[in-house]
Amino acid sequence: MKTYPNSALPCAVFGHNYIKTKSNNDQTSELTCNHCGIVVNTDTKGNFEHISSPNTHIKTVLRKLYHLRLQSVKAKLSA
Repeated sequence: MKTYPNSALPCAVFGHNYIKTKSNNDQTSELTCNHCGIVVNTDTKGNFEHISSPNTHIKTVLRKLYHLRLQSVKAKLSA
């Protein structure tokens, strides 16, 4: 039998309670479970695609690098 942490127990019994957190222009959206925090994307047909933790880590690192690059470009333009 699989054990669940207390925050994921309602999800194990009743299913996830998804809330739309982000909408994209290409008719896809990002959904997050209200109880356990699992993030799921929907494709154009409405199917769920789970986001793995390495992908989210890569996205946050790329976002930080992009913002650092923007700051350096702004510093070069102002000088």
